[in-house]
Amino acid sequence: MTTVAFIDEGMKRMEQAVAKPLGIDRVRFVAPVRTGSRIRGVFSLVALEQQAANRFQMRLAVTVEIEGEVKPALVADWQTVLFMVQDRQSLPRTRSQVGRPAPLIKLQRSRTRRSRARR
Repeated sequence: MTTVAFIDEGMKRMEQAVAKPLGIDRVRFVAPVRTGSRIRGVFSLVALEQQAANRFQMRLAVTVEIEGEVKPALVADWQTVLFMVQDRQSLPRTRSQVGRPAPLIKLQRSRTRRSRARR
């Protein structure tokens, strides 16, 4: 994540940030995902706290949805630290995906030793 599109109203808006993941809390596997199912990750901003002049701690609620199912596959809290950067050259060179809908991913059956041996 290199571009931040959301900053609390009271803070100065800055376009560039470098993110460092802290970890994932409260991971719950709610429902199994069947082979061939399509899934989508949904990320919602829960908290954004300023820790220093150019440093913020962000908490996202993560939900992995299964297409056509009522229950999600996974629910978790994701913690990240954002470092605001003024100089563009110090940022990693990646394309931003902020503001675009997440694509659905089709799961495929993994090959086991037994299925490889049959070939």
